[in-house]
Amino acid sequence: MKKQLILLSMLMSVFLVACGQKTDSTLEKTQTVTIQITDKDKTVGQEVTFEQGDSVMDVLEEYHHVEEEGGLVVAIDGVSQDPATNTYWLYNVNGEMASKGAEEQLLSDGDVIEFYLETFE
Repeated sequence: MKKQLILLSMLMSVFLVACGQKTDSTLEKTQTVTIQITDKDKTVGQEVTFEQGDSVMDVLEEYHHVEEEGGLVVAIDGVSQDPATNTYWLYNVNGEMASKGAEEQLLSDGDVIEFYLETFE
């Protein structure tokens, strides 16, 4: 009887240890991006974490106060674009002008996202 209890105890221990271990597919690697907001001559940057499948807009809204109209960013942290002066919020991904709206642009680990005000003449 004592041998059976010891054997049962060992099997339970192995089972619990095996269940407690995570495989590579269940481990989530922390993913980060850098977000920079440039307003006139002031640039504020921060490295932030995100989850796979997040868009630029998801992360921007999580870390900043954002106003949008029709999927376009019209204000960040109280700084609004100004159609009267042809000044609008634009953004780059890794130094390249974004080819998609912020809601459609998915993030990749290590991306650098820069929002900036641009005045068109």
